Amino acid sequence: MNPGESLAYPSGSMKKILMVQRFDVVNVGCAERIWRQAEELATRDYEVTLIQFPHSERRRTLPSLRPEAPPGVRVLALDRQAASIPENIRILSREIQSADLVHLWKCYPDTGIPVLWGLRKHPGPLHYDWDDLEGGEGGIAQRLTDSPLVGNLIGTWERLILDWADSVSVA
Repeated sequence: MNPGESLAYPSGSMKKILMVQRFDVVNVGCAERIWRQAEELATRDYEVTLIQFPHSERRRTLPSLRPEAPPGVRVLALDRQAASIPENIRILSREIQSADLVHLWKCYPDTGIPVLWGLRKHPGPLHYDWDDLEGGEGGIAQRLTDSPLVGNLIGTWERLILDWADSVSVA
């Protein structure tokens, strides 16, 4: 085996990576991390598609942190409205079909459910990038919504996604 190879994925066999996250990557500071990951992968000759959810109000009121994608990174915008979930499932399913790896960042159901649905139709490896403790009592979801119910829902989802992922990283 050569350096950088794994038994599951020999070097050079995984070239198309679909990175799915739930933010508008243009003006959300925490998205800088996924931008950097995508950029680094592109410099290593991976074909990277980064999913984003544009937010018109934030674009009107906040400065643009990244006006354009890094070279070699394709950005695909999806609609953030709940009514768009069926269409997002269709689009993500098509993207998943051609991806060698799906990289899911954060555990929210608005992106996680379409990804899992697409992987059900087109099985492939899922890498889950566990970024924060979003759910549970006192978690980010509860603090943002002031709802213990939402915190518990996201906490449950956060635990379940670990069972569905083929690999997990924690930041």
